[in-house]
Amino acid sequence: MTDDRRRLERIRLEKPFQARIGSIGAKVLEIGLLGALLEHEQPLEPGTEGNLDFEREGVPVSIRTVVRRSDFQSLLSEARGSRTYFSGVEFLEAAEESAGALRRIIEERISEEIELWKANARGVSSDGTDQAFERIAPGQRAQTQSSGSFVCCRLASDGSWRKSILNRPAQPVDGFTVPLGESEEEVDSLCEAYQRGSAELRKLIRLCAEMSTIESSSSIPPPGYRH
Repeated sequence: MTDDRRRLERIRLEKPFQARIGSIGAKVLEIGLLGALLEHEQPLEPGTEGNLDFEREGVPVSIRTVVRRSDFQSLLSEARGSRTYFSGVEFLEAAEESAGALRRIIEERISEEIELWKANARGVSSDGTDQAFERIAPGQRAQTQSSGSFVCCRLASDGSWRKSILNRPAQPVDGFTVPLGESEEEVDSLCEAYQRGSAELRKLIRLCAEMSTIESSSSIPPPGYRH
């Protein structure tokens, strides 16, 4: 995997769900296309590989993972009276059905946050915002790209935007990158939402933009893939 793809955002889940990693019960707190943040009560050693298993809408999901870091939370453990760990895992491979379920979880969370932002935004055209996010819906643009060109939008410290053309879809930490085919109005609407939105909305915009620039089949390594 490239460094660009390793930087894909993880998003916080408003409703964490139960899962198992190997034989250990865990709660999924954050999730992204290539990894997740787990909370659990039994230790996990960094470098350990195992399946992250959970159920979504009655469908069993299994994703092969490797533990990249695991931290024991002493203060939280003392307050709760039980050992508490937070572990970051990277996804290694997933079958098509599991990858699809993961994408739906992310898309639902994106939609929830965007709807919340639109309901609370002041002075932002709902029509313009709706159009921008609908046009950049995950997977919608992936099939139309042939030139390999993208627009990178970066928010400067003075509040202005710096836009440049890239040959690859690198997502900056201070903005986002979308396919070159987006209209100026759509890009400007995204810039406004990013600039006025919360830190969580900014993460979601970057993730949504990332999902629009890659094919769904390459979002998660397929079975048998090893990096």
